[in-house]
Amino acid sequence: MITTQKMGDITWVDALSPTNEEILQLQKIYKLNEDVTRDLMVPTLVPRIDECDEHLYTVLHFPANKHSHRENAQEIDIIVGKNYLITVRYDTIDSIYYLFKSFEVGSILANKDRFRHAHELFFIIMRKMYESVLDELSAIEEQFDVIESAIFDGREKEMVASISSAGRTLLDFKRTLIPHEDVLSTLQEAGIRQLGKEFGKDVSIVLREYHRVRSRIHDDIEALIEIRETNNTLLSTKQNEIIKIFTILAFITFPLTLVIDMIQADRNIMWLLVILVCISVGTMFAFFKHKKWL
Repeated sequence: MITTQKMGDITWVDALSPTNEEILQLQKIYKLNEDVTRDLMVPTLVPRIDECDEHLYTVLHFPANKHSHRENAQEIDIIVGKNYLITVRYDTIDSIYYLFKSFEVGSILANKDRFRHAHELFFIIMRKMYESVLDELSAIEEQFDVIESAIFDGREKEMVASISSAGRTLLDFKRTLIPHEDVLSTLQEAGIRQLGKEFGKDVSIVLREYHRVRSRIHDDIEALIEIRETNNTLLSTKQNEIIKIFTILAFITFPLTLVIDMIQADRNIMWLLVILVCISVGTMFAFFKHKKWL
């Protein structure tokens, strides 16, 4: 499905899971590069940036856990021309949907000449995408609070899986965002050549937003490591307590076993067994006292 928004001289075309026929229609209208046209027909597995004669083509993947409707990473293909911007996506991306709708209302109520260049719109979209990732991270951080409460409520064992799941999600976020820095840096250089220095300044701001997100992920991973270590410590302490209880039970039952053997033993060796029982019990009692188990 393709929807188009006119804002003065700037056109924003948003394509959600477009058909091949719709892509070919876009190629005809906006004179898209042949290689770019083929790439738009299917999802692209890795981020990339292509500098074409009439436009810049960028593919980026953004991590999504709460807002994704199908996958853990959402792809967005962006084509930036001098007076048009095309976004192609294969999943419903809430931030782009609501941004598009806000511009749709704004074009009716406000000044239609808000944008002088298409790359200004690209800048806003990128900031919204990184804000969406920060929102995803906030949802994960809320899970941290739930996990911490459960840990100190004595449910350490149940939280092992929850901690591992949160850790895997954060690592997926980190892995998905790692290529962005190289792509944005390359895009900045290409954009300056095609669209001027103003484009480079906008990408610098986007890069700062990117580093802000990466720093937040790093902090969350560090916090999760601390939570995991706390959980492991409490779990280990609880296991040690259980082992201590079983050891004390063994301490109690061991003399009883010897007493039974004494009753059944020959009278000639009974005194020897009594001495062995006293020595064993005394030694174990002293050892437990030394370990402060008793």
